[in-house]
Amino acid sequence: MENIARLVKFPFSKTEEILVKTALLHNKVLAFPTETFYGLGGNAFLKKVADRVYNIKERPRNKPLLVLTLSLIHFVRFRRSLTY
Repeated sequence: MENIARLVKFPFSKTEEILVKTALLHNKVLAFPTETFYGLGGNAFLKKVADRVYNIKERPRNKPLLVLTLSLIHFVRFRRSLTY
């Protein structure tokens, strides 16, 4: 996967959907527009992705990151996977 930045608008086109899936599969951090600012996202199941988000944001490790999940089942799966 190329190391270039692309603005991906929502709702995703099929091409943008493939770009996002590929980025997630390759453990990349995504930047995406929201109504007020850009957000950062990635595979929250991987420590190295969370570490990258902390580094990009220059966020202190004692301040947690927000994780959005699709459902309670996804949240339980996420919670069980945490090892850090």
